[in-house]
Amino acid sequence: MIRMNDKHKFKMIIVAKNYIPKNTNKSEAWLMRYRFFACMAIYTSTFLTSALHAQSLIVLDSLHDEYPIGRYLWLYEDKSAKLTIDSVVSGSYASKFFASQEESPNFGYTSSVYWARFSVVSQNPNVPYWYLEFAYPMFDHIELYMPTSTGTFVLKRTGDALAFSEREIAYRNYVFSLPNCIDTMTYFLRLQTQSSMSIPLKIWTPVSFKDKTIAEVFILGLYYGIFLVMVLYNSFLAISLRDKSYAFYVFYVLGFGVFQLTWNGLAYQFLWPDAVWWNNLAPAFFIAFSGFWVANFSRSFLDLKRFLPAIDKLLIALTLFCVVAMGLTMLLPYIHAIRLVYAVPLVLLPIVIPAAVFCLRKGFRPAGYFLMAWTLFLVTSVFAVLRNLGLVPTNFFTIYGTQIGSALEVILLSLGLADRINSLRAEKEKAEAEAKLREMADQFVIESSIREAEIERLKNVELANALIQVEQQKNIAQKANAFKTELLSIAAHDLKNPLQSIMGFAELIYEKALSDSDIKQMAAAISASSKRMSKLITDLLQTTALDSGQLILHKEKNCALAVACVSH
Repeated sequence: MIRMNDKHKFKMIIVAKNYIPKNTNKSEAWLMRYRFFACMAIYTSTFLTSALHAQSLIVLDSLHDEYPIGRYLWLYEDKSAKLTIDSVVSGSYASKFFASQEESPNFGYTSSVYWARFSVVSQNPNVPYWYLEFAYPMFDHIELYMPTSTGTFVLKRTGDALAFSEREIAYRNYVFSLPNCIDTMTYFLRLQTQSSMSIPLKIWTPVSFKDKTIAEVFILGLYYGIFLVMVLYNSFLAISLRDKSYAFYVFYVLGFGVFQLTWNGLAYQFLWPDAVWWNNLAPAFFIAFSGFWVANFSRSFLDLKRFLPAIDKLLIALTLFCVVAMGLTMLLPYIHAIRLVYAVPLVLLPIVIPAAVFCLRKGFRPAGYFLMAWTLFLVTSVFAVLRNLGLVPTNFFTIYGTQIGSALEVILLSLGLADRINSLRAEKEKAEAEAKLREMADQFVIESSIREAEIERLKNVELANALIQVEQQKNIAQKANAFKTELLSIAAHDLKNPLQSIMGFAELIYEKALSDSDIKQMAAAISASSKRMSKLITDLLQTTALDSGQLILHKEKNCALAVACVSH
């Protein structure tokens, strides 16, 4: 390829300046500059076109170890899919080939057959042979027509429509060995597939191809090692924590990991080398399988039933669609099945990413990891889908971007799960502390209520006791009053008898007293009755004083013998 260095650019600027006369006004100067650069553009395009056509011959020298040949290809679309090698090499079709403008031509999903032509000449005698690599493992039929010295062609076939054991080189991609010939050799490729019509071709030296495969083994081993570690680690957590989010995550990583193994050609090489039918439908099946588990994982991880019930129901409907899609991949042709399941990530990601944003705004911190993981996966997956549809060129990013994005995704999701567990544990501890505080408050209220009830009960008991005592005092008072009444009745009766005696004897003295002896005898009776009344009155007064606490005791000396005699 011929390039223009800075020195030539500087010379062109000087020429442009010298091309304009000094006395030219500004408008004319701009017009003259425009004409000058227009002429230079036409010259440059003509020059580059001739240089491009000059690249139609691939020169294999000792200065390079690999040769991307996409821009050296001449292509023809066979819409009828009926042309043979004899038809293609004839003069009527040779002029219908068009030059490829891309390093990895991609025509998306098509039912047409594409023919590719390229010419090679070797200038490196130290290489025994060359490797031609077709780096798209999902391609169905690849036929390489190698010219011979007799003008005929040797046919080599490969593709995932054939058993892996039929490949010339046991490798995940399709590899042909090319002879190291100093003469110009023109090769033809007949390409037909239900997958994307992507044509990534490279020629390698044996040593560089070996080094490349070793580097690939390391990179892919690291990639799938990450998946395996995530599966084992999170399986242990799923069993120990009994959290269904971990189980959903594990099944998703397993499904997506097997999908990547299939997409990279490693599953066909190591897992099912003779299962042609299954290998053809496995990519579409595992896309739907992964979509099923990631939809359930999103529902559980983001707790959408609580935060976004409508989105939760939508993802439930998507899981049902994934189940139906898994069944249809067994029945539909690959070209229809893959287009059907491509709807899963194209629908799923625009749903879960806004849902994660919403949950993050609600304060659910693990949603940040979820958002970063799926944003990375969205970007890389969209480019992979667009590459398969032929809308973006095939390059390292569009080929391996999905692996890079998915590796970062599973790591971020695992970190998100750990953060989710920490958040749930913190929320649980907070809830337990709040529950304990509420329990303490409730206990305090209960104890306060019990104390108040006890106080009230004691008050009621004291009041009842007081009432009982009052009632008892009342009864005592009533009994005392009754006793007093009885006592007064007895006293009145006892006082009445002496008084009647006094009155009777007084009347007898007044009316019938005859002698002094009669008067004295009656007077003695009156005196005895009066003393008896006086004694009764004194006893009543002492009883009253005793009841009122006013009784005064007087100490007197008495003879104990006399007191004893009196008591007897």
